[in-house]
Amino acid sequence: MTTIPAVSPPLPTPNKWARSLTPLDPVKWLTQGWRDFTTVPAMSIAYGVVILFISVGLVGGLIALGRDYILFPAFAGFMVVGPILAVGLYEKSRRIEENLPLRWSDLFFIKPRSGGQILFTGVLLCLTIIGIPLGLANFKLIPISLFPLGREIVGVDQARAIGAEAQVTVPSR
Repeated sequence: MTTIPAVSPPLPTPNKWARSLTPLDPVKWLTQGWRDFTTVPAMSIAYGVVILFISVGLVGGLIALGRDYILFPAFAGFMVVGPILAVGLYEKSRRIEENLPLRWSDLFFIKPRSGGQILFTGVLLCLTIIGIPLGLANFKLIPISLFPLGREIVGVDQARAIGAEAQVTVPSR
């Protein structure tokens, strides 16, 4: 009779991605962020104001064009776009850390050192639990946003008044 040899566990391998963090690490990060902000604060403020004006312009434009129903999908999309918009501030922090000169063009015209990381971050943000219902809501709006001609978005009561069946149900109060 042959016996099967005992199975030995695999050898442990060091995890090169593991970092041990202490409770004081977030304080250190906030301190470094404040240092980056106070180093030429006009750059950080101007960068934030530009993003603010772009956001207000987009929201105002959607409302002015009567496309305010696109706002919720746009807010959901911000979860993906937000980290990409902050790349200019990341570049400022990197330049401060490496004692490189700070120029306005470096904040607004960035050549990412690792585009794969930005893409990966965007994909991860799309996979969050909070993003699932927002994504499902986006899917419901796809037909209207792609083919809006001949369609009109009306309230449930108005749809019932003209004899049409509401395609979206609203919970009663």
